[in-house]
Amino acid sequence: MHSINECKAPNKCRNCGGPHRSDSRNCLARSSSSGPVSKDQLKTIRQMGQREYHAKARAEAAVIRAEVATTSVERLQSTDQNNLRAIIPTNEMAMSEAPTEGEIIPETQL
Repeated sequence: MHSINECKAPNKCRNCGGPHRSDSRNCLARSSSSGPVSKDQLKTIRQMGQREYHAKARAEAAVIRAEVATTSVERLQSTDQNNLRAIIPTNEMAMSEAPTEGEIIPETQL
């Protein structure tokens, strides 16, 4: 075992399981002037904490999914532009300038 001063684990409330000490004012399950919290109240407080945690996790996951979607769309658009450049030749010519059957363009010779 190690001493409390060396411990790197985050604080965790013994009452509600939150990220604070059990005597903190942030704890909804701490004892008040009217006495300790009942088991039913403690159960409700813990459920609220779980819901809050899951709501934050869902929000963070939605942000990550949105970022991934935007980067994939940007990649797709750049790929489409590169494909269009490959399809459309850069040395276009009008039909009147096209070679006749006997003429051969040096660029097209293999």
